[in-house]
Amino acid sequence: MSSAHHAVGFLGKRYVVGMASIVRPLRGRTKVKIPYQPGSGNRDLLKRICGEQTRPRYNRDEKCFEVAREHLRALIEQLPGELGTRVEVTLHGATQTTCVEACWNASPETRWDCECSCAGQYHGEGVGPPLIVRDGLAVETEYTTHTFIVCP
Repeated sequence: MSSAHHAVGFLGKRYVVGMASIVRPLRGRTKVKIPYQPGSGNRDLLKRICGEQTRPRYNRDEKCFEVAREHLRALIEQLPGELGTRVEVTLHGATQTTCVEACWNASPETRWDCECSCAGQYHGEGVGPPLIVRDGLAVETEYTTHTFIVCP
């Protein structure tokens, strides 16, 4: 037995519902995977949520639609209700720790006084984050992904 179920789309037509998803990558357009609706049903749905000026593009390799990042909030707020099912939302992000030579060459005893973004991690260690951007400045990037389930 399939885990998918049938629902009625916004055009009143039945279609198979799998888990719809929205992915905001670190860079680039927001990716939207939604169950197939005949004809231009999916495109029409995205235009209705994101605005008539929206130009959803279908990414054949990833089997999803792509829309401008600015539409993320509208998609999260409206897509679950339009589909009548839960939507998985994945947000990719990154944080950067920057640290200067004065910090990593400081005395380890003053670690608690560190005010750079390393928060004392490299203070007095003699070496900073792994990526040296230029003399005296190093950066470390940590990539994060958070997934949420949004209900109608």
